[in-house]
Amino acid sequence: MIRFSGRTFLVLGLGRTGQAAVRLLRQVGAQVLVWDDAGEKSSEIPWADLQAIVASPGIPFAWPHPHSLIEKARWHGVPILSDVDVLRLLAPQATFLAITGTNGKSTTTAWLGHVLSRDTATPCQMGGNIGLPALDLPILTEGRYVLELSSYQLEISVFPLYEIALLLNLAPDHLTRHGGWEGYVTAKRRIFLNPQARAVVGVDDLSGARLVEEFKKDPHRVLLPISGKMVPVGGVGWKEGVLMDAYSSPQRPLKVLRQEEILQGEHNRQNAAAVYAMAMLCGRDAFSLAEDMRSFKGLEHRQEEVLTCKNVTFINDSKATNAGSVIPAFQRFPQVYWIAGGRPKEDGIASLAPYWGCIKKAFLIGEAAELFAQTLAASSVPFDLSHTLEAAVAAAFSAARQAAMQQGPQVVLFSPACASFDQFANFEERGACFKRLVQEATQRRA
Repeated sequence: MIRFSGRTFLVLGLGRTGQAAVRLLRQVGAQVLVWDDAGEKSSEIPWADLQAIVASPGIPFAWPHPHSLIEKARWHGVPILSDVDVLRLLAPQATFLAITGTNGKSTTTAWLGHVLSRDTATPCQMGGNIGLPALDLPILTEGRYVLELSSYQLEISVFPLYEIALLLNLAPDHLTRHGGWEGYVTAKRRIFLNPQARAVVGVDDLSGARLVEEFKKDPHRVLLPISGKMVPVGGVGWKEGVLMDAYSSPQRPLKVLRQEEILQGEHNRQNAAAVYAMAMLCGRDAFSLAEDMRSFKGLEHRQEEVLTCKNVTFINDSKATNAGSVIPAFQRFPQVYWIAGGRPKEDGIASLAPYWGCIKKAFLIGEAAELFAQTLAASSVPFDLSHTLEAAVAAAFSAARQAAMQQGPQVVLFSPACASFDQFANFEERGACFKRLVQEATQRRA
Protein backbone atom coordinates (compact mmCIF):
# COMPACT_ATOMS: atom_id res chain seq x y z
CA MET A 1 0.00 0.00 0.00
CA ILE A 2 1.32 3.44 -0.96
CA ARG A 3 1.72 5.86 1.95
CA PHE A 4 2.94 9.44 1.80
CA SER A 5 3.73 11.03 5.18
CA GLY A 6 7.35 10.38 6.15
CA ARG A 7 7.98 8.17 3.09
CA THR A 8 10.57 8.81 0.39
CA PHE A 9 9.57 9.42 -3.24
CA LEU A 10 11.71 10.06 -6.29
CA VAL A 11 10.27 12.50 -8.85
CA LEU A 12 11.65 11.69 -12.29
CA GLY A 13 11.53 14.69 -14.64
CA LEU A 14 11.11 18.32 -13.57
CA GLY A 15 8.83 19.78 -16.19
CA ARG A 16 5.47 21.25 -15.12
CA THR A 17 4.16 17.86 -14.04
CA GLY A 18 7.30 16.99 -12.07
CA GLN A 19 7.39 20.36 -10.33
CA ALA A 20 3.74 19.96 -9.33
CA ALA A 21 4.54 16.48 -7.96
CA VAL A 22 7.41 17.86 -5.85
CA ARG A 23 5.18 20.59 -4.38
CA LEU A 24 2.31 18.30 -3.49
CA LEU A 25 4.41 15.43 -2.11
CA ARG A 26 6.17 17.82 0.22
CA GLN A 27 2.82 19.31 1.21
CA VAL A 28 1.54 15.87 2.33
CA GLY A 29 4.67 15.20 4.35
CA ALA A 30 6.70 13.03 1.98
CA GLN A 31 10.48 13.16 1.60
CA VAL A 32 11.23 14.05 -2.03
CA LEU A 33 14.27 13.27 -4.17
CA VAL A 34 14.44 14.54 -7.74
CA TRP A 35 16.11 13.42 -10.94
CA ASP A 36 16.10 15.44 -14.13
CA ASP A 37 18.43 14.56 -17.00
CA ALA A 38 18.90 18.22 -17.86
CA GLY A 39 19.66 19.43 -14.35
CA GLU A 40 19.13 18.41 -10.74
CA LYS A 41 19.92 14.81 -9.74
CA SER A 42 20.16 12.75 -6.59
CA SER A 43 23.71 11.40 -6.53
CA GLU A 44 22.71 8.35 -4.48
CA ILE A 45 19.28 6.76 -4.66
CA PRO A 46 18.21 4.77 -1.57
CA TRP A 47 16.31 2.12 -3.50
CA ALA A 48 15.43 0.11 -0.40
CA ASP A 49 13.76 3.15 1.17
CA LEU A 50 11.83 4.42 -1.86
CA GLN A 51 8.05 4.24 -1.60
CA ALA A 52 7.63 4.95 -5.31
CA ILE A 53 8.90 6.83 -8.35
CA VAL A 54 6.58 9.50 -9.74
CA ALA A 55 7.44 9.72 -13.45
CA SER A 56 6.61 12.72 -15.62
CA PRO A 57 4.75 11.88 -18.86
CA GLY A 58 7.73 12.75 -21.05
CA ILE A 59 9.92 10.04 -19.49
CA PRO A 60 10.32 7.05 -21.87
CA PHE A 61 8.56 4.09 -20.25
CA ALA A 62 9.09 1.38 -22.85
CA TRP A 63 9.88 2.82 -26.28
CA PRO A 64 12.18 3.63 -27.95
CA HIS A 65 13.88 2.33 -24.78
CA PRO A 66 13.05 2.73 -21.07
CA HIS A 67 14.73 5.46 -19.09
CA SER A 68 17.61 3.99 -17.06
CA LEU A 69 15.89 4.76 -13.73
CA ILE A 70 12.69 3.09 -14.92
CA GLU A 71 14.67 -0.09 -15.56
CA LYS A 72 16.43 0.15 -12.18
CA ALA A 73 13.11 0.73 -10.39
CA ARG A 74 11.68 -2.42 -11.95
CA TRP A 75 14.75 -4.39 -10.87
CA HIS A 76 14.43 -3.11 -7.29
CA GLY A 77 10.64 -3.66 -7.24
CA VAL A 78 9.88 0.03 -6.68
CA PRO A 79 6.40 1.09 -7.95
CA ILE A 80 6.29 3.61 -10.80
CA LEU A 81 3.38 6.05 -10.58
CA SER A 82 1.97 8.72 -12.86
CA ASP A 83 0.86 12.07 -11.50
CA VAL A 84 -2.76 10.95 -11.88
CA ASP A 85 -2.04 7.84 -9.81
CA VAL A 86 -0.87 10.07 -6.96
CA LEU A 87 -4.00 12.21 -7.22
CA ARG A 88 -6.18 9.10 -7.24
CA LEU A 89 -4.51 7.86 -4.04
CA LEU A 90 -4.84 11.23 -2.29
CA ALA A 91 -8.48 11.79 -3.30
CA PRO A 92 -10.09 8.35 -3.07
CA GLN A 93 -13.60 9.72 -2.46
CA ALA A 94 -13.68 11.90 -5.59
CA THR A 95 -15.17 10.86 -8.92
CA PHE A 96 -12.70 10.79 -11.80
CA LEU A 97 -13.86 11.57 -15.34
CA ALA A 98 -11.03 10.73 -17.75
CA ILE A 99 -10.82 11.87 -21.37
CA THR A 100 -8.43 10.76 -24.09
CA GLY A 101 -8.24 10.44 -27.86
CA THR A 102 -6.03 11.67 -30.65
CA ASN A 103 -7.95 14.82 -31.57
CA GLY A 104 -10.48 16.98 -29.75
CA LYS A 105 -9.67 15.92 -26.18
CA SER A 106 -8.65 19.38 -24.94
CA THR A 107 -11.81 21.06 -26.23
CA THR A 108 -13.95 18.24 -24.85
CA THR A 109 -12.23 18.37 -21.45
CA ALA A 110 -12.60 22.15 -21.15
CA TRP A 111 -16.20 21.99 -22.37
CA LEU A 112 -17.13 19.26 -19.88
CA GLY A 113 -15.34 21.10 -17.08
CA HIS A 114 -17.29 24.25 -17.96
CA VAL A 115 -20.61 22.41 -17.92
CA LEU A 116 -20.03 20.50 -14.68
CA SER A 117 -18.68 23.60 -12.92
CA ARG A 118 -22.07 25.24 -13.47
CA ASP A 119 -23.46 22.70 -10.98
CA THR A 120 -22.36 24.58 -7.88
CA ALA A 121 -23.65 21.85 -5.55
CA THR A 122 -20.81 19.51 -6.54
CA PRO A 123 -17.17 20.68 -6.58
CA CYS A 124 -15.42 20.20 -9.92
CA GLN A 125 -11.75 20.57 -10.90
CA MET A 126 -10.44 20.39 -14.47
CA GLY A 127 -6.86 19.81 -15.62
CA GLY A 128 -4.32 17.11 -16.38
CA ASN A 129 -2.85 17.35 -19.87
CA ILE A 130 -4.66 20.69 -20.24
CA GLY A 131 -4.47 23.71 -17.95
CA LEU A 132 -3.18 22.83 -14.48
CA PRO A 133 -1.21 19.59 -14.00
CA ALA A 134 -3.21 17.03 -12.04
CA LEU A 135 -1.12 17.55 -8.90
CA ASP A 136 -1.64 21.31 -8.93
CA LEU A 137 -5.39 20.75 -8.52
CA PRO A 138 -6.93 20.95 -5.02
CA ILE A 139 -7.38 17.62 -3.23
CA LEU A 140 -11.12 16.97 -3.14
CA THR A 141 -12.79 15.00 -0.36
CA GLU A 142 -15.86 14.88 -2.60
CA GLY A 143 -16.77 16.10 -6.06
CA ARG A 144 -15.36 15.48 -9.52
CA TYR A 145 -12.11 15.69 -11.43
CA VAL A 146 -12.32 16.19 -15.20
CA LEU A 147 -8.92 15.13 -16.55
CA GLU A 148 -7.45 15.13 -20.03
CA LEU A 149 -5.02 12.22 -20.26
CA SER A 150 -2.34 11.67 -22.86
CA SER A 151 -1.15 8.28 -24.07
CA TYR A 152 2.06 9.00 -22.14
CA GLN A 153 0.17 9.32 -18.84
CA LEU A 154 -2.01 6.28 -19.51
CA GLU A 155 1.01 4.15 -20.40
CA ILE A 156 2.56 4.77 -16.97
CA SER A 157 -0.60 4.75 -14.82
CA VAL A 158 -0.90 1.96 -12.26
CA PHE A 159 -4.33 2.93 -10.92
CA PRO A 160 -6.42 4.01 -13.97
CA LEU A 161 -9.62 3.33 -12.05
CA TYR A 162 -11.73 6.11 -13.53
CA GLU A 163 -15.48 6.05 -12.89
CA ILE A 164 -16.36 7.51 -16.32
CA ALA A 165 -13.88 7.15 -19.19
CA LEU A 166 -14.02 8.59 -22.71
CA LEU A 167 -12.12 7.61 -25.84
CA LEU A 168 -12.99 10.15 -28.54
CA ASN A 169 -11.08 8.81 -31.54
CA LEU A 170 -7.80 7.25 -32.65
CA ALA A 171 -5.45 8.24 -35.46
CA PRO A 172 -1.68 7.70 -35.86
CA ASP A 173 0.27 9.85 -33.39
CA HIS A 174 3.27 9.43 -31.05
CA LEU A 175 4.08 6.13 -32.76
CA THR A 176 7.80 6.26 -31.95
CA ARG A 177 7.06 6.67 -28.23
CA HIS A 178 4.77 3.60 -28.24
CA GLY A 179 6.61 1.30 -30.64
CA GLY A 180 4.04 1.66 -33.41
CA TRP A 181 0.29 1.76 -33.89
CA GLU A 182 -0.59 -1.23 -31.71
CA GLY A 183 1.40 0.17 -28.79
CA TYR A 184 -0.34 3.53 -29.14
CA VAL A 185 -3.79 1.91 -29.19
CA THR A 186 -2.89 -0.24 -26.20
CA ALA A 187 -1.84 2.83 -24.21
CA LYS A 188 -5.07 4.67 -25.02
CA ARG A 189 -7.24 1.67 -24.15
CA ARG A 190 -5.81 1.63 -20.64
CA ILE A 191 -8.33 4.34 -19.81
CA PHE A 192 -10.89 1.51 -19.57
CA LEU A 193 -8.92 -0.79 -17.22
CA ASN A 194 -11.54 -0.33 -14.52
CA PRO A 195 -14.11 -3.01 -15.44
CA GLN A 196 -16.79 -1.00 -13.65
CA ALA A 197 -16.05 2.24 -15.53
CA ARG A 198 -18.85 3.64 -17.60
CA ALA A 199 -17.30 3.71 -21.07
CA VAL A 200 -18.07 6.49 -23.54
CA VAL A 201 -16.60 5.60 -26.94
CA GLY A 202 -16.55 7.46 -30.24
CA VAL A 203 -17.59 5.25 -33.16
CA ASP A 204 -16.61 7.53 -36.05
CA ASP A 205 -13.28 5.77 -36.60
CA LEU A 206 -12.64 2.06 -37.11
CA SER A 207 -10.77 1.51 -33.82
CA GLY A 208 -13.58 3.04 -31.77
CA ALA A 209 -16.27 1.10 -33.63
CA ARG A 210 -14.39 -2.16 -32.99
CA LEU A 211 -14.01 -1.32 -29.31
CA VAL A 212 -17.76 -0.73 -28.98
CA GLU A 213 -18.48 -4.13 -30.51
CA GLU A 214 -16.01 -5.70 -28.07
CA PHE A 215 -17.57 -3.97 -25.06
CA LYS A 216 -21.07 -5.01 -26.12
CA LYS A 217 -20.06 -8.60 -25.35
CA ASP A 218 -19.35 -7.70 -21.70
CA PRO A 219 -22.66 -7.86 -19.79
CA HIS A 220 -21.18 -5.90 -16.88
CA ARG A 221 -19.85 -2.98 -18.92
CA VAL A 222 -21.93 0.22 -19.03
CA LEU A 223 -21.40 1.44 -22.59
CA LEU A 224 -22.46 4.68 -24.25
CA PRO A 225 -21.38 5.10 -27.90
CA ILE A 226 -21.15 8.61 -29.35
CA SER A 227 -20.93 9.97 -32.89
CA GLY A 228 -20.65 13.27 -34.70
CA LYS A 229 -22.19 11.78 -37.86
CA MET A 230 -25.22 9.72 -36.82
CA VAL A 231 -27.19 8.50 -33.82
CA PRO A 232 -25.61 5.22 -32.62
CA VAL A 233 -27.90 2.62 -31.11
CA GLY A 234 -28.19 3.29 -27.39
CA GLY A 235 -25.95 6.33 -27.58
CA VAL A 236 -25.70 10.05 -28.36
CA GLY A 237 -25.23 11.49 -31.83
CA TRP A 238 -26.54 13.76 -34.55
CA LYS A 239 -29.41 13.71 -37.02
CA GLU A 240 -30.22 16.56 -39.39
CA GLY A 241 -28.18 19.06 -37.37
CA VAL A 242 -29.73 18.16 -34.01
CA LEU A 243 -28.04 16.40 -31.08
CA MET A 244 -30.06 13.30 -30.23
CA ASP A 245 -30.06 11.28 -27.01
CA ALA A 246 -30.90 7.62 -27.67
CA TYR A 247 -29.40 6.43 -24.37
CA SER A 248 -31.72 7.86 -21.75
CA SER A 249 -34.72 7.44 -24.08
CA PRO A 250 -33.85 4.62 -26.52
CA GLN A 251 -37.31 4.24 -27.99
CA ARG A 252 -37.59 7.87 -29.07
CA PRO A 253 -34.33 9.86 -29.29
CA LEU A 254 -34.54 13.09 -27.35
CA LYS A 255 -33.79 16.23 -29.37
CA VAL A 256 -31.47 18.35 -27.27
CA LEU A 257 -29.34 20.88 -29.15
CA ARG A 258 -28.94 22.35 -32.63
CA GLN A 259 -25.56 22.55 -34.35
CA GLU A 260 -25.76 26.30 -34.96
CA GLU A 261 -26.15 26.92 -31.20
CA ILE A 262 -22.67 25.62 -30.24
CA LEU A 263 -19.06 25.50 -31.47
CA GLN A 264 -18.86 25.21 -35.23
CA GLY A 265 -17.09 22.55 -37.28
CA GLU A 266 -17.85 18.89 -37.94
CA HIS A 267 -15.33 17.77 -35.31
CA ASN A 268 -17.21 19.69 -32.63
CA ARG A 269 -20.30 17.56 -33.22
CA GLN A 270 -18.43 14.57 -31.81
CA ASN A 271 -17.02 16.70 -28.99
CA ALA A 272 -20.52 17.92 -28.11
CA ALA A 273 -21.91 14.39 -28.11
CA ALA A 274 -19.12 13.35 -25.73
CA VAL A 275 -19.71 16.27 -23.36
CA TYR A 276 -23.44 15.61 -23.27
CA ALA A 277 -22.94 11.88 -22.69
CA MET A 278 -20.48 12.27 -19.81
CA ALA A 279 -22.44 15.02 -18.09
CA MET A 280 -25.62 12.99 -18.43
CA LEU A 281 -23.87 10.03 -16.74
CA CYS A 282 -23.12 12.45 -13.89
CA GLY A 283 -26.84 12.98 -13.48
CA ARG A 284 -27.30 16.25 -15.33
CA ASP A 285 -30.78 17.00 -16.71
CA ALA A 286 -30.88 17.08 -20.52
CA PHE A 287 -32.33 20.55 -20.98
CA SER A 288 -30.29 22.41 -18.33
CA LEU A 289 -27.24 20.60 -19.68
CA ALA A 290 -27.97 21.83 -23.21
CA GLU A 291 -28.27 25.39 -21.90
CA ASP A 292 -24.84 25.15 -20.23
CA MET A 293 -23.30 23.65 -23.36
CA ARG A 294 -24.43 26.66 -25.39
CA SER A 295 -22.49 29.03 -23.11
CA PHE A 296 -19.07 27.47 -23.85
CA LYS A 297 -17.05 29.64 -26.24
CA GLY A 298 -14.17 27.31 -27.11
CA LEU A 299 -10.41 27.23 -26.52
CA GLU A 300 -7.57 29.36 -27.77
CA HIS A 301 -5.50 27.97 -30.67
CA ARG A 302 -8.34 25.74 -31.95
CA GLN A 303 -9.69 27.21 -35.20
CA GLU A 304 -9.55 30.57 -33.43
CA GLU A 305 -10.47 33.57 -35.57
CA VAL A 306 -7.71 36.12 -34.98
CA LEU A 307 -8.91 39.03 -37.11
CA THR A 308 -10.01 40.07 -40.60
CA CYS A 309 -8.09 42.68 -42.60
CA LYS A 310 -8.43 43.65 -46.27
CA ASN A 311 -11.04 40.90 -46.65
CA VAL A 312 -8.56 38.29 -45.37
CA THR A 313 -9.45 36.28 -42.24
CA PHE A 314 -6.66 34.68 -40.20
CA ILE A 315 -7.35 31.43 -38.36
CA ASN A 316 -5.08 30.21 -35.54
CA ASP A 317 -5.25 26.41 -35.35
CA SER A 318 -1.86 25.90 -33.69
CA LYS A 319 -3.20 22.94 -31.67
CA ALA A 320 -3.33 20.91 -34.91
CA THR A 321 -0.17 18.93 -34.23
CA ASN A 322 -0.79 16.04 -36.64
CA ALA A 323 -2.34 15.55 -40.06
CA GLY A 324 -5.63 14.19 -38.75
CA SER A 325 -6.25 17.27 -36.63
CA VAL A 326 -6.01 19.51 -39.73
CA ILE A 327 -8.96 17.80 -41.44
CA PRO A 328 -11.68 19.60 -39.39
CA ALA A 329 -10.19 22.94 -40.41
CA PHE A 330 -10.21 21.98 -44.09
CA GLN A 331 -13.80 20.83 -43.71
CA ARG A 332 -14.79 24.16 -42.20
CA PHE A 333 -12.69 26.33 -44.55
CA PRO A 334 -12.71 24.64 -47.98
CA GLN A 335 -10.43 27.21 -49.69
CA VAL A 336 -7.37 28.42 -47.76
CA TYR A 337 -3.87 29.76 -47.89
CA TRP A 338 -2.33 27.15 -45.63
CA ILE A 339 0.63 27.69 -43.27
CA ALA A 340 2.01 24.33 -42.13
CA GLY A 341 5.14 22.74 -40.75
CA GLY A 342 7.21 22.26 -37.65
CA ARG A 343 8.60 18.99 -36.34
CA PRO A 344 6.87 16.33 -38.48
CA LYS A 345 5.00 13.35 -37.08
CA GLU A 346 5.69 9.84 -38.31
CA ASP A 347 2.89 9.76 -40.89
CA GLY A 348 3.61 13.17 -42.48
CA ILE A 349 0.73 14.73 -44.41
CA ALA A 350 0.07 12.12 -47.13
CA SER A 351 -3.26 11.28 -45.45
CA LEU A 352 -4.49 14.79 -46.31
CA ALA A 353 -4.48 14.02 -50.05
CA PRO A 354 -8.31 14.07 -50.29
CA TYR A 355 -8.14 17.71 -49.15
CA TRP A 356 -5.46 18.99 -51.54
CA GLY A 357 -8.21 20.87 -53.38
CA CYS A 358 -8.72 23.05 -50.30
CA ILE A 359 -5.23 24.51 -50.62
CA LYS A 360 -4.89 27.57 -52.84
CA LYS A 361 -1.24 27.72 -51.80
CA ALA A 362 0.80 26.27 -48.91
CA PHE A 363 3.49 28.13 -46.99
CA LEU A 364 5.86 25.64 -45.36
CA ILE A 365 7.96 26.21 -42.24
CA GLY A 366 10.29 24.43 -39.85
CA GLU A 367 11.91 21.03 -40.02
CA ALA A 368 9.04 19.60 -42.08
CA ALA A 369 9.27 22.19 -44.89
CA GLU A 370 11.30 20.10 -47.36
CA LEU A 371 9.43 16.87 -46.58
CA PHE A 372 6.01 18.52 -46.98
CA ALA A 373 7.20 20.21 -50.18
CA GLN A 374 7.98 16.81 -51.71
CA THR A 375 4.53 15.49 -50.79
CA LEU A 376 2.73 18.53 -52.21
CA ALA A 377 4.86 18.69 -55.36
CA ALA A 378 3.94 15.10 -56.20
CA SER A 379 0.30 16.21 -56.40
CA SER A 380 0.98 19.59 -58.04
CA VAL A 381 -0.21 21.54 -54.98
CA PRO A 382 1.37 25.03 -55.10
CA PHE A 383 3.65 25.86 -52.19
CA ASP A 384 6.27 28.27 -50.96
CA LEU A 385 9.27 27.29 -48.80
CA SER A 386 8.90 30.03 -46.20
CA HIS A 387 10.95 28.25 -43.47
CA THR A 388 9.96 30.71 -40.69
CA LEU A 389 6.52 31.60 -39.38
CA GLU A 390 7.22 35.30 -39.84
CA ALA A 391 8.01 34.84 -43.53
CA ALA A 392 5.00 32.57 -44.00
CA VAL A 393 2.54 35.04 -42.46
CA ALA A 394 3.83 37.87 -44.66
CA ALA A 395 3.74 35.78 -47.85
CA ALA A 396 0.34 34.24 -47.13
CA PHE A 397 -1.20 37.63 -46.34
CA SER A 398 0.19 39.11 -49.55
CA ALA A 399 -1.17 36.25 -51.67
CA ALA A 400 -4.56 36.23 -49.94
CA ARG A 401 -4.88 40.02 -50.18
CA GLN A 402 -4.27 39.93 -53.92
CA ALA A 403 -6.89 37.19 -54.34
CA ALA A 404 -9.39 39.07 -52.18
CA MET A 405 -9.29 42.05 -54.54
CA GLN A 406 -10.62 39.87 -57.37
CA GLN A 407 -12.46 37.01 -55.70
CA GLY A 408 -13.79 38.32 -52.39
CA PRO A 409 -13.10 37.03 -48.83
CA GLN A 410 -10.09 34.77 -48.30
CA VAL A 411 -8.78 32.69 -45.39
CA VAL A 412 -5.22 32.25 -44.12
CA LEU A 413 -5.19 29.05 -42.06
CA PHE A 414 -2.36 28.29 -39.65
CA SER A 415 -2.87 24.58 -38.98
CA PRO A 416 0.65 23.14 -38.76
CA ALA A 417 0.08 19.32 -38.83
CA CYS A 418 3.31 19.15 -36.79
CA ALA A 419 4.70 19.37 -33.29
CA SER A 420 6.08 22.77 -32.33
CA PHE A 421 9.36 21.74 -30.77
CA ASP A 422 11.70 22.67 -33.62
CA GLN A 423 11.10 26.42 -33.21
CA PHE A 424 8.76 26.83 -30.20
CA ALA A 425 8.39 25.51 -26.67
CA ASN A 426 4.81 24.33 -27.25
CA PHE A 427 1.75 24.89 -29.44
CA GLU A 428 0.57 27.72 -27.18
CA GLU A 429 3.75 29.71 -27.72
CA ARG A 430 3.53 28.97 -31.44
CA GLY A 431 -0.08 30.15 -31.64
CA ALA A 432 0.68 33.30 -29.65
CA CYS A 433 3.56 34.06 -32.05
CA PHE A 434 1.24 33.62 -35.04
CA LYS A 435 -1.30 36.03 -33.58
CA ARG A 436 1.40 38.60 -32.85
CA LEU A 437 2.78 38.32 -36.38
CA VAL A 438 -0.71 38.70 -37.85
CA GLN A 439 -1.28 41.84 -35.79
CA GLU A 440 2.03 43.31 -36.94
CA ALA A 441 1.50 42.40 -40.62
CA THR A 442 -2.03 43.80 -40.78
CA GLN A 443 -1.11 46.98 -38.92
CA ARG A 444 1.56 47.69 -41.51
CA ARG A 445 -1.08 47.32 -44.27
CA ALA A 446 -3.81 49.26 -42.46
